[in-house]
Amino acid sequence: MTVRAIWAWPLGFALVGLFELLHQRDELGFGAVTFAWGLLASASLGLWLAVVTVLLAVLLRRRPLPLPRLAPAGARHLAATLALAFGLALLARTLVPSVVRALEDHPIDFREVTAQIGVAVALGGLAVGVPLVYGATRLLARLLPQRGATWTARGAALALLYLTLDHLTSGPFVLKFGKILAPVLVAASAGVAAAWLPAGRRVQTRRAALAHATGAALVYALGLAGWSDPGTRAALLHDTRVMPDTMRLGLGLFDGDGDGDMPPWLGGWDCDDADPRLAALRLEEPGNGLDDDCFEGDAPPRPTAPPATVRAERRPHVVLVTIDALRADGLASLGGRHDAMPNLEARARAGRWYLRAYAPSNHTFFSLISILSGQRPERLVADPDGQNIRFTFWLPHLLAKLGYRTIAIQPPLLGDHLPFEELRFEELYLGPWDYDGRNRGGTARQRVDLVEHLMRDRPDGRPVFLWLHLYDAHAFHEAHDRFPPATTEDVYHNELFWIDLQLARLFRAIDEHLGPDTILAVTSDHGESFGTRGAFGHGHGLHEHEIHVPLLLSGPGIAADRVEAPYPVGGLVPAIVDLLGVEVPPHKLSYPSILGPPPEHVVAESPYTGDERRWDAAIVRGTWKLSLSRARQTLTLFDLARDPGERHNLAPDDPARTHELTTTLRRVLDRAR
Repeated sequence: MTVRAIWAWPLGFALVGLFELLHQRDELGFGAVTFAWGLLASASLGLWLAVVTVLLAVLLRRRPLPLPRLAPAGARHLAATLALAFGLALLARTLVPSVVRALEDHPIDFREVTAQIGVAVALGGLAVGVPLVYGATRLLARLLPQRGATWTARGAALALLYLTLDHLTSGPFVLKFGKILAPVLVAASAGVAAAWLPAGRRVQTRRAALAHATGAALVYALGLAGWSDPGTRAALLHDTRVMPDTMRLGLGLFDGDGDGDMPPWLGGWDCDDADPRLAALRLEEPGNGLDDDCFEGDAPPRPTAPPATVRAERRPHVVLVTIDALRADGLASLGGRHDAMPNLEARARAGRWYLRAYAPSNHTFFSLISILSGQRPERLVADPDGQNIRFTFWLPHLLAKLGYRTIAIQPPLLGDHLPFEELRFEELYLGPWDYDGRNRGGTARQRVDLVEHLMRDRPDGRPVFLWLHLYDAHAFHEAHDRFPPATTEDVYHNELFWIDLQLARLFRAIDEHLGPDTILAVTSDHGESFGTRGAFGHGHGLHEHEIHVPLLLSGPGIAADRVEAPYPVGGLVPAIVDLLGVEVPPHKLSYPSILGPPPEHVVAESPYTGDERRWDAAIVRGTWKLSLSRARQTLTLFDLARDPGERHNLAPDDPARTHELTTTLRRVLDRAR
């Protein structure tokens, strides 16, 4: 057995881990010790493959396979080239359909992503092309001495592979193709490691074999200890793109029950690795006799709720405006670099303006069903795959029973596997809308045109509940120029400016046709990423830029105020039913009213996202924020007052606070179900 066979796989895994750690070092602020633990943990993933390789090498050496007699050098060279080309064709046949399906599921909506894919294809093609050309033509062998040609090809391949890996692990491209790239990057890294390891040195003595075995065992033991360290797990898994799938390649065999959750001795949270029904990745089903999520036993069954009652005949109009992908710092008063929405901010000064409002989730579907129901996504989703919605309380349905004319304009929920009848709106308006090119600002204009028409046409005089969703700032960012469009984020602010012009018309229509006796709420379903941590769009994590959103509430009995304490946007429904005088059983609503005293904590969740099954949750208490990734089983803790960019993970340094916030967060999630 050769040195290559023993160490190529661990070094290949370690190389992938190296790039992930280099990119995470600036994001999570860890030191040299965590970096070293991370390299050892990454290397440990490949040792079982090394053992398999060594065993196969020994087996083939002792019992060689019957091979045909080799042809002369030229024929052998041609055969090797054809074999390599055939192998690449098989690989392309396997990968290309997966890439095409991924592109169909997740269209490229950022120019930065498109540019990165182009660079990645170019670099990857060069990395494959250089050794292929060298093997097919032997041009380098003619121009240089044999040894020089060999090392030149190795150096070129290594340099190109370095650039490819560095490019892929740092940007948005891998967000869409991580599961495809993980095995390819590991195999490529192992191949380069094998090319640079000493060749032809066979282990002839027991002492040498013992030395290699001892070194491998030491790396394995230290690597497994690294995986158990919470700081190392966060550095390698919490926000990285390739490493979670790479870990499954190396440690998947230790998941005894195949439920995707690792045992505690590997840093996982699986309380019973022999029972796939029990794992931190499972939702707790109340009253089934099982501790499904491995936390504080089986949750008690939920009591049967009495119907809602009405205390009075107060019937103000209710208008809910949700602006897709509006992050808080899109507004100047919340830290924005452009004065993109002056009309919304002027309206906010006359109402209750929340400076630290948090969306229920980082995904449109989960946020909006929570905003319209006052329930957490945990209650509405029975499992992370099925999206089995539980409509135990729904604001449009309640208001319809109270005699409201309920209207929804362009609700995006219909495109997310939600049955048409479940929306419970009397009137649904779905278009047609103008999506042509740079006229993205026109869609908000057309929807406000419809609102003006509907407000003028009120034949029965019933109170109105109107939900207007404005989609203009959601992906495919392009708008008329108002601010210099140097980046996609600048174009995004241009879109916000055109939305704001239509909001001015909307506010004028409300004042003219509905009058001051109108409850108005304006908020967003989630924020947006523009390259932070290599992410573009949303649904990739629960960082501030994805869940910190604006929130305005105004109307009769609501005093103007600027609220600095954290509040959940999911508390809109409890506030509205209070203003309407409706008594709802407390356990029907998961969130506290945003008109009540500041809550002790605010929780945001990501049960499932389109690009990644991250299944995250975050809790904000004062200036402290803890994020928990249940799928990756990592924890991060940030002090937002000192570290608003969430770049220094304090979880390893403050275990007491981390434990207390983690316990509180999991209890909130359990009670929500």
